[in-house]
Parts: sequence; C-alpha cells; structure tokens
Amino acid sequence: MTIDELLERLNARPGQPASRTITARMLEDWAYEDLIPGPTRAGGTREPNWQWSEESLVAALKVIEYRSRGFKRSAAIRAQRWLEDRGLKMPLDREAVVSEFKRARNLLVRLVSSNHGFRRDITLSEYRRLALLRQLGPLDPVFQRAGVNPGEEVFILLYELARFGEQITPLEEDRAPLAVLLAKARLPNGAHILAGLLEEDDTHPLSAVRSIRGLSPNQLKECRVYASMLPSALAFGRLIVSVFAVDPGKKSRTDSAYSAVLTSVQRWPWMIFTFAMVANIMYKSTLIEDEALAY
Repeated sequence: MTIDELLERLNARPGQPASRTITARMLEDWAYEDLIPGPTRAGGTREPNWQWSEESLVAALKVIEYRSRGFKRSAAIRAQRWLEDRGLKMPLDREAVVSEFKRARNLLVRLVSSNHGFRRDITLSEYRRLALLRQLGPLDPVFQRAGVNPGEEVFILLYELARFGEQITPLEEDRAPLAVLLAKARLPNGAHILAGLLEEDDTHPLSAVRSIRGLSPNQLKECRVYASMLPSALAFGRLIVSVFAVDPGKKSRTDSAYSAVLTSVQRWPWMIFTFAMVANIMYKSTLIEDEALAY
C-alpha cells in the first residue's frame, strides 16, 4: 500500500481524535527508529514507487497503542514492547532496556537530596527520616485507595538496600516485622536481592545496569519470563485469598488491593524495575561470596 493508503487506514480508526492524527513524517520517524518496518521500492514505474506492508500497519497500530499508554520515547516503546512480548519472538534491544531502566532509576535518585547513607556516622533523626520520606515521594494513589501500605520502615529499608547494598537503620522486629523479613532476603553468597538496584555507578560491582549487561540474551529472556509471571501470580493469589475470605468487607479490600497492584505493574516504571530486579538477582546469584560482598 502507498503511504497515503496507510495513513488513511491508521487515521480511520474508531474513536481516533483529530488531535492525534498520524502524519507521514511520524511514520518516517517510526521507521527510522526501527519501530515499524519501512517501505520497500516496487518496480514497474519510472517514478519511485514506495510500498508499505501489512506488517507496517500492525506495527504502527502497536506504536499508537503504546503512545496512548504514555510511552512516548522510541527507546521506551522498544523496551516495553520487548518486555511484553508474550510470543517471545521480539529480538532483544539491550540498550533500550538499559536506557529506560537508567532513566527510571535516575529520576528517583535525583529527587533524593538527603545525605542519609553516605555517612554511616550520621544517625537518621526524626527530622532526617521525615525529610527522606518526603523526597522518596508519596505512596502511589492507586495503592492508597486500596489500603496497601507496607510502612515507612519498609520504604527506608528499600532505599538503603537498593542504593547502598546494605541495611543502615536498625529495625525493631515487633514494630516492623515486614521490614525485618525483607532485610533477611539474601542470596546464599550473602548479597541482598535488592542490592545495587539504585546504584548510579554503572561499573560498580553491585550495579543493576552491570547485571543487565552481564547476562546473556537467553538469561535476559528468562528474566523477562519471570517478570511477566508477576501479574499471573498476583491474580492467582487474589483468587486464593478470595476463596477463603469470609468477611465481605475484608474480601472487598483484598480485591481492591490486588487490582491496584495488577494495574500498577503494567505501568512505567514498575515493569522495567521488576525486570531489572529479576536480572539483578539472577546475576548476583552467579557471583562468588567475595565478589557479591565487594564494595
């Protein structure tokens, strides 16, 4: 089909607002960014006869879908498309995955100006604790509405482990049992499962970016499968809990909580973070003890 025919089919979609009209320049940009197959030159005429395929149409519709979901950057679309590829046929674009994870990681780290963790001799006073929690940001409204809140101790511990690879602030087991349990989640070689997830130095032994770069394409495909299983595992857990819930009010809150989580894991940056965490765990599990605990 010609580019005019392709544009006509794309812009004739039901519910397509006039403000989101697809143009020839947009198609050319998408082809240049390898988001869609580009046109091929057909013979039989003296003038150039560029033809677009049905595959181009399908790919363009997918790009439009991702853009409507908030994925505007080409790297974001390529990374999310690979992460969500249920057929497991999409070729790995490692650099797109790395760049999108770094973007999400840097966005979070940039918001934190607290020096907590950089100096071990500075205790986390009440003032510093509140300041750090404000900089880490409020709980996602989706979780707030569902009544899902693991607690301030968990958020601070997550930050310490992901940023510095170790627990810094002492925990009271009776006050923060979930945080205490999380602190014990270590691999056999001693490395914590979250260590290095927010490490900004990509060459650091604990860096999650280094983990993603260090795994083979097949290993990263395994990580993609594990990360994609999270929504199904959550849905199954929701079903089990609902079966045994006898209190209608509790069942309703449980359903809301699971729906909130299922909705969020598909949004940026939760999915890329989930994948990076899985890749980080897989890579760290291959290290010997001295390597895993090196700082």
